[in-house]
Amino acid sequence: MRYQFLKLIFSLRKSPKTEQGSIIVEAVVSMLVLSLGLIGLLPLITISVASRVQSQRVELAVNAARTYIENLRAETIVPPSLTTAKLNTVAGPSGNVLNCQANSYCLSPTVANSALYCVDGDIDGICSNTSSKDMLVQAFAANTATGATVADGYSVGVRVYRANAFTGNQVFLASFSGKAAQRTFGTVNSSGGEPPLYELTTEIATAATNYQALCARVDTLTSITGCQ
Repeated sequence: MRYQFLKLIFSLRKSPKTEQGSIIVEAVVSMLVLSLGLIGLLPLITISVASRVQSQRVELAVNAARTYIENLRAETIVPPSLTTAKLNTVAGPSGNVLNCQANSYCLSPTVANSALYCVDGDIDGICSNTSSKDMLVQAFAANTATGATVADGYSVGVRVYRANAFTGNQVFLASFSGKAAQRTFGTVNSSGGEPPLYELTTEIATAATNYQALCARVDTLTSITGCQ
């Protein structure tokens, strides 16, 4: 009887420690389960963040392209030199030495049959390859009619690249379709090249563009002749 009584007292004195130990074990197990769950979600979180960053880049590129086109139509900026080359044959930029002023054409890199225009996305008054918001618009204009000038109107295409890609020895891809359309890209090519974030083609008519000039362009772009 005395032995059973002592055993009961001992068990009562020991039980709080036992409960505390159980609580600690349960907490550790819960933390391990939570950690494993977070590890499993990590790839999804990473993909989500990367997609959001890419979406923001594309949005900036779209705004840059539209701003450039609107300025061309308003004739507040000089268009690139006219070329008779087909727009889908114009190569992407080459060279990584970036020499640009904000909201103006770049001195370098130079691109055959086109020009690079920097849109100051972060509105800091400079164009920099360290900015995540500055965008470079590669613009090219074409009118294949004989003796055509900018005043006669022209087709214009733009590709938009991020300014902070112009570092190192990056290869800039030209995935232009040659069709009057708009497309968004931004996925790094398997070859390691940098594709445009956004691409747009459209037609530009100036205040001096007349019907005869339009007919001359139609005659060179189609099999129809005698439009005038």
